[in-house]
Amino acid sequence: MYIRLCKYDKCEKICLRYIKKDDKNIDIYFYLALSQKALGKYRDSLVNYNRYIFLVENYELSTQANDVYCDAETVGFRDSAEIELINIYYLLDMYDEIIKKAK
Repeated sequence: MYIRLCKYDKCEKICLRYIKKDDKNIDIYFYLALSQKALGKYRDSLVNYNRYIFLVENYELSTQANDVYCDAETVGFRDSAEIELINIYYLLDMYDEIIKKAK
């Protein structure tokens, strides 16, 4: 809800608090990375988009795979996360990383 309301600082705080209890929730990392990018915390966002992608690629480790009550709302957003990574690399003048991701 906070993302839809553009309250990225509140979303970030909730996600960080949640991760202290469960560090394998795919959705939380996606929303955290999205919020941090919107807040201009590009390096933090990179870390969390990469964690999101890792959990999608290793789904069996995720909360979603191991808890029937946990939705996997953002699992299909992997391509969007890859594009966001490239955008952030561009903002940070990390052109070598852009080339690696593009390949």
